[in-house]
Amino acid sequence: MLAVEDLVAAYGRIEVLHGVSLRVEPGEIVAIVGANGAGKTTLMKTIAGVHPAASGRIRFADRDVTRLPAHRRVSLGVSLVPEGRQVFAPLSVADNLALGAFRAHGAGPAAADGRRAMEALFPILAERRRQPAGSLSGGQQQMLAIARAMMARPRLLLLDEPSMGLAPTVTRDIFRALADWHRETGLTVLIVEQNVAAALDLASRCYVLETGRVVAEGRSEDLRADPAIQRAFLGV
Repeated sequence: MLAVEDLVAAYGRIEVLHGVSLRVEPGEIVAIVGANGAGKTTLMKTIAGVHPAASGRIRFADRDVTRLPAHRRVSLGVSLVPEGRQVFAPLSVADNLALGAFRAHGAGPAAADGRRAMEALFPILAERRRQPAGSLSGGQQQMLAIARAMMARPRLLLLDEPSMGLAPTVTRDIFRALADWHRETGLTVLIVEQNVAAALDLASRCYVLETGRVVAEGRSEDLRADPAIQRAFLGV
C-alpha cells in the first residue's frame, strides 16, 4: 500500500529526515514512535504531500506520488489527521465532515452515508452536529478530525499524534473506535503516537525513528520485549 524509499526532507538548509525507508502492507496498522524532534511529523506531512520531499521516493498503491500535491493524494486515497487536530473552528461539526468528503464524493448521497457512519463510530458528533467545532472539547475535536479524514473514504489513513493532550480515558475510547473500524473495514493505518504502549497495542508492526533515521523496526510484540525500547519509551 505504501513504500517510502530513502526519503530526505528539510526545512531550508536543515535536513530533518535522512534517508527514511518504510513499508505498509494493505490492511496493516503500522506505528512510528520516537522522541520529540525525531522527525515523525515531518515524515507524515511529507507522505501526505503537505511538505515536499528533497529526495527519495514515495509510492502509494504502486504509483509514484513523490511529486503529487496533497489534494491529488487525497483523491487517490491518502488522508492525514494532522497533529493538533486543526478542525475548522468556526464551522459546525456537520460542515467539517462535509469538507472531509468533498474531494471524494462532493455533497451527494455517499457523503450522507459517510456522515452517518462516522456518527455511529463517534456518537458525540451526532449530538453536537450543529455546534461550532471550536466549542468541542479536545477529545471531541480529535474524534472530529479523525472522522473528517475518514469521510474521504481513504485507503490509507495517516494519524499524527492522536492522543496528544487527551485524558487517558478519552485516548482509550478513540483507540478502541479505531481498532473496531479496522476490524470492520480492513482500513490501512500509519500512526505516529507519543503513547508508545497504546501504539504497540494497536499496531502489528512498528518503526522507531531517531533524529530523522529509522533505528529499529519489527513486530510490536518483539519491540515491546526489547530492553532498549522498554527503557526509552515504556518506563521500565
